[in-house]
Amino acid sequence: METHYPTRTNLAQIFLLMRDPNQSEVFSQSELNDLVRYLGLSKDGVEWLWSRLKNKNLLTPGTLFSWYWHLEKEFTQCFSKQGNIVFCNDVQGLKKYFDTEYDPSEWCLFIDSFKTGLKAVLLHNGNSFASLPLGHSVHLEENYNDFSMILEKINYQEHRWTVCGYFKMLTMLLGQQAGYTKFLCLLCL
Repeated sequence: METHYPTRTNLAQIFLLMRDPNQSEVFSQSELNDLVRYLGLSKDGVEWLWSRLKNKNLLTPGTLFSWYWHLEKEFTQCFSKQGNIVFCNDVQGLKKYFDTEYDPSEWCLFIDSFKTGLKAVLLHNGNSFASLPLGHSVHLEENYNDFSMILEKINYQEHRWTVCGYFKMLTMLLGQQAGYTKFLCLLCL
């Protein structure tokens, strides 16, 4: 016998069916936000839920679903753009948005390079939290100057994360001109 698990959209449908149609209580914007956050709905799921609630007159006037289109606005104040690089200028501020305590020793900095750019990502050592993008550029190259510039922009000296990456990138950070291996390695720098 095949087991079917309810999807988040199905949970929203069940929730709507369980409500008493004669009940006059309506959802405010904050209650809709809480429900959407709890269900973890995508933008399409939010739009579907909002339209069903609106059709059943279960929303207060002025309650919108388009609020979810701009969730990134609160995070953009933690990022800056200088020239061809976008970087996080306030890591502790960014961590506050996720309601987690920030301890630099629990995170490692992964720097990846590709033919046309660089990216720096903060990874949690226990994989308990999602990775955080710290720097990105499609115009930087695989060289010591660009690596050191990205470290400077994200304030590496202040946080002193463990750096991980490919041998080629790590050897360049250590001052060598080129590296040839492509295996992941953790090194304290």
